[in-house]
Amino acid sequence: MLTDNNGATLRYTPVSQQLATDGASWRSYKLPLAGDAAWSRSAGAFNFAAVTGIEFHVDTWDTGFQVDLDGVYFASSNAVCSGGSAPLTVTAGSRATTATLSWPAATGARGYAVYRRAGTGPLAFVNRALGTSFNDYGLTAGTSYQYEVRALSGVDECISAVGTASTTTRSSAAGLTRVPTLDVLVAIYTGDAPSYTASEIASIKSGIELSRQFYYRNTGGKLNLNLQYLEIAAPTPNTQGPTMANIDANLAGLGIAPDQFDGVYAVGRTLSGCFGGFTLLGRTAGAFGTVCGVDYPTNDASINTTMTWVFTHEFNTPWIWRSRRRLVTT
Repeated sequence: MLTDNNGATLRYTPVSQQLATDGASWRSYKLPLAGDAAWSRSAGAFNFAAVTGIEFHVDTWDTGFQVDLDGVYFASSNAVCSGGSAPLTVTAGSRATTATLSWPAATGARGYAVYRRAGTGPLAFVNRALGTSFNDYGLTAGTSYQYEVRALSGVDECISAVGTASTTTRSSAAGLTRVPTLDVLVAIYTGDAPSYTASEIASIKSGIELSRQFYYRNTGGKLNLNLQYLEIAAPTPNTQGPTMANIDANLAGLGIAPDQFDGVYAVGRTLSGCFGGFTLLGRTAGAFGTVCGVDYPTNDASINTTMTWVFTHEFNTPWIWRSRRRLVTT
């Protein structure tokens, strides 16, 4: 039973027995908020944006054991696509514990939802991709995986461009190197006055790339950053003081999902200061900065070396990479 901030309640009831009877197994339950043939839903209006309470009413009389609850979360279902859009041609390749997917851009897509099936198991949502490639982590060696990629036009809407691919991981990681890698979104707001020119954007990206190399080199290959850039043709949604609240809301409105990235770094001409150590979009680490810092020792005028220093300094929050690093086999 759910309760919202207005006191309204919503009750879901399973049509059939849902409990395991061995008294030891952990089970995962997926309950559609709209209800379905397996879960009936009570009538009435309800505000899902303001849930204040979740109750579980469980009858274990017939099974004779207690129920332990491990965790509850709300997640997008990424609705099944329908219609006649051209299919995506997905290419998949793998190593021992990782796989790489790629596909051509779908017209109107603002992102992609990636699903995975191990062997003959169920198809399960993995994560979203901002662009036309995706790295999957934590796979089992010597295992066949099938992937499905769905193009999204917004936060949850599928635009009917779907593609599939399969790959089998190597049976051994011998000869491969495992490198902890963070997926980092670099959001560049180009709508401030004067707007960034194409050469300025290229210079910013080159400066951040130097920072990526700095991290990799000075950690002895123990930390790599997978940088993904998002140029947003809008003014920086900045607020005075060290906060990323408006940037958080803006990115969510653009379809960036919670925990889609390990970190977010924002760049904008009107950002007030340079700060790090934020949490936004779920457990995603956040930082921002544009003009603070000192020069980086290089004579290449095409690289924004101030950005190199600022990114390295503000993104260098230890909990960012200690808590959510992923092992990429290369």
